[in-house]
Amino acid sequence: MADYRILLAVEGLFEDDGNVRLPAFIAEINTLARVVTKIDRRVSGGASANHFRIVGLSHSSPAAVELEVCQNQGAPDTRAALVHRFSDAIAAISEGDVPEDLDRALLQDLRNLAAPVGEKLGAARLRVNGTAIELNDVFAKKIELSLAGEEFSFGSIDGRLEQINIHEGANRFSIYPEFGPNKVQCHFGSDLLDKATAAVNRTVSVEGRLKYKPNDPFPYAVEVEDIDIFPPDDEMPTFEDLRGIAPNATGDELSEVFIARMRDGWS
Repeated sequence: MADYRILLAVEGLFEDDGNVRLPAFIAEINTLARVVTKIDRRVSGGASANHFRIVGLSHSSPAAVELEVCQNQGAPDTRAALVHRFSDAIAAISEGDVPEDLDRALLQDLRNLAAPVGEKLGAARLRVNGTAIELNDVFAKKIELSLAGEEFSFGSIDGRLEQINIHEGANRFSIYPEFGPNKVQCHFGSDLLDKATAAVNRTVSVEGRLKYKPNDPFPYAVEVEDIDIFPPDDEMPTFEDLRGIAPNATGDELSEVFIARMRDGWS
């Protein structure tokens, strides 16, 4: 039977004999709820496909809460995608390789799970899909370094779409622009799945939220909102095809006079 469970264990401070104070415990649970909800929406393409039940709750050695991911009636089954995405993310962060396609809000919540350790909590750990991670200041600082100075803007970038990954709702591809960055990582919602798969090995324009690293003029990642697929090069019109396409564009004026007048207007 598949394991769709998430365990958060916390210990209180030494002066509290390891007991967790109520505000600290509630804050951890609320943060965990935000994390799983955001991952759920990401793997499910925008709308939540799952809900979360508390199936384990204990006080001692240490205090722990265990959640089970449950599929909403009529929704696609994204439970496996959710726990895999969660476990892969925390494992990568723990190794110092913060995934570039995780949005800032989700990273901040993951950091906030670890931030209270040392001040309000004695220790905290997560277990997701068999991956167990200590939540501590080292974990939090790895995320903070990734977030430092990161900038965002809304726009578009063109390139050749390659390396698509749709396994278990990953919904990622890379584009390779002709100019600027060598590669841009892109994440897209399930509503763009057909467009993304149809665009493999094609030149595209991706539009959405562009992410920039400090002092870098080019984006390194995009949260994609739309994909415009360009026609193949052999289907594009040539200059010969355009000849005579608008014979009355200059009216009664000679084309040489029209061009000279327009050139004077630019100056």
